[in-house]
Amino acid sequence: MKKTTKKTGIFKKMSKQILIPFACILVIISVLILVILNLKIDELRESEISAKSSYGASNIDSFFKSYYAIASQLASIPDLYDLMSSMKSGDDIFTYEKLDELQELFIAAADIDKEHIGVTWFAAYDASQLWESGGFSTKAGEWDVTTRSWYKEMEAARTTIITEPYTTTAGELVASVISPVFNENKTKIIGVAGLDLDLSVLDNMMKSYTLGKTGYYVLYTSGCNIIYHPDSENIQKNISDLDISDDVKTSLLKHETGFYKYKSDSKNVYSFVSEIGDTGWMVLTGLPSREYREVFNTICLIIVVVFLISGFIIISNTIRTAKSIVKPLEQLEKIADEIANGNLEIDAKVESNDEIGQVAASLDHTVIRLKDYIVYIDEISEVLEQIAGGDLNFELKNEYVGEFQKIKDALMDIKKQLTSTITSINHASFEVADGAEQISLTSQALSDGASDQASAVEELQATIETVSSQVDYNAQNAVDANEKAAHVQKNLTSCDEQMKKLVAAMEDISHSSSQIKEVISSIQTIADQTTLLALNASIEAARAGEAGKGFAVVANEVSNLALDSMNASQSTVDLIANALDSVDKGMSIVGETADMLRMSVEEALELGKRIDSISEASVNQAEALGQITEGIEQISSVVAQNSAMAEQSAAFSEELTAHAQLLKNQIEVFQV
Repeated sequence: MKKTTKKTGIFKKMSKQILIPFACILVIISVLILVILNLKIDELRESEISAKSSYGASNIDSFFKSYYAIASQLASIPDLYDLMSSMKSGDDIFTYEKLDELQELFIAAADIDKEHIGVTWFAAYDASQLWESGGFSTKAGEWDVTTRSWYKEMEAARTTIITEPYTTTAGELVASVISPVFNENKTKIIGVAGLDLDLSVLDNMMKSYTLGKTGYYVLYTSGCNIIYHPDSENIQKNISDLDISDDVKTSLLKHETGFYKYKSDSKNVYSFVSEIGDTGWMVLTGLPSREYREVFNTICLIIVVVFLISGFIIISNTIRTAKSIVKPLEQLEKIADEIANGNLEIDAKVESNDEIGQVAASLDHTVIRLKDYIVYIDEISEVLEQIAGGDLNFELKNEYVGEFQKIKDALMDIKKQLTSTITSINHASFEVADGAEQISLTSQALSDGASDQASAVEELQATIETVSSQVDYNAQNAVDANEKAAHVQKNLTSCDEQMKKLVAAMEDISHSSSQIKEVISSIQTIADQTTLLALNASIEAARAGEAGKGFAVVANEVSNLALDSMNASQSTVDLIANALDSVDKGMSIVGETADMLRMSVEEALELGKRIDSISEASVNQAEALGQITEGIEQISSVVAQNSAMAEQSAAFSEELTAHAQLLKNQIEVFQV
């Protein structure tokens, strides 16, 4: 199932990236080609239709021009001008003296082309009389030229014209070519000369023209009457009577030439209209849409076939290419799954020189590096277990690369920092033990001094009881008391010095504990760095996908070990914090004891002064007995306080010694 998904995925990608774009490009190119071909074919077809139309119109125009020339020559005969200019209303042309000669010229002109020219003729304007070469003539006043339908056209054109076709009595379709005869100053038409042209020749001419296989020609007069049409039923019909588009009818009626597309009998027809010289007649060439589009349709069919064949070839090649890509990818997928499952004894044997072969080589290299990483991780795990067990005597034997080199450096820094820290803590524990011993000795001395003070007070009290009877010995007793006071002062001063040493030792312990905190903080920082490195390793393993799952597990174990190290360091910090609290409490008690000792020294000094005063003023002894009694009571109180402080100092010393021993026991766990 997975294999099929892979193949489908590759094919879909290639379809999206190759087939679909190529198909779109091919379609676009085909459409552009078809559009261009359509335009070119339309252009060629239009050129062909227009050329055929122009050719037919040109031939017919040439045909008409020869007869236009004959009619014009007839109208320019001098004798004809003389005849026309000499006639008056009511005159008879037969009275003209040169009529015979003139008639012979007209008959000769008709004989020039008997095939096409029926008769030649002339008519006098003022005489209103007609003569034909065929023998027909009218009487004077019977043939008014101005009443003819073509006269207005000729008068407006003032040149040779051709009339609308008409059918003779013999059933022939003819048209008259008529040329005007002007007076001397060309201001008035005084007569006309003409010939009747047989139009059957036009039928043969039009039939001889071809336009493709199904194209045709249509000949229109100036009045849009049809002279020739491939469908004989339409001959003699007017354009308005045909079943064609109204816009084309309108254009033809307006004698507008050009290319047209219209419908005739529900069929699309492409045509071109050309005008025949100055006659007003027109030639229309028509090509049915089926033949007009035949070439284009054939090309479209060819393009479609080429498109289908090209598509088939491209799809076949794409499928074959996809299979050639999928097969080695499936092999690489199996290899990646084996690596993800922990099997590193696999070889990516993909024989290919393309990118897939390079991926296989990279996968082999990855397996080799993973084997090295496992060795690294095993050694790092062992080292971390040693550190967790308190053994700092380790060495990293492997040569680490990449991010593992940072882990190695971090572990060596941890070893260095922990060794230095533990050494400092061990040294500080010895100093704490020594300080506690000194405090104990000082407290013992303080206790002994307090006993001596108590004895002195008792003796002093006994002395006071007998003072009234032993005034003579007052001075001697005062000296004794002064010596005792000096001794007490000396003892108190010694206690004060010892107390200062105890305070200094306690400050050293506090300072060493602070250093231990800083070292433990460094351990925690290193543990954080190890956790960050493990996180980076997990991210890189995630980027590697399936191939990096095994490495991700290892990175997670490294992160857990770093967390254990952080927890152990935090426990050490808590123990040190408790020790510092005890030290702070001891420092507070020692400070109070020092204050009490200073007070005792001051009171001892005061006692010495008083004793001197007793020696110097024994006379006033009696008055000072009360003060001495108070001084003795105060001494008794101070002695009691000194005794209590001595006991407290002794107790603190024992507690400090216990903490120092505990700290030494914890430090001894580490092997440096």
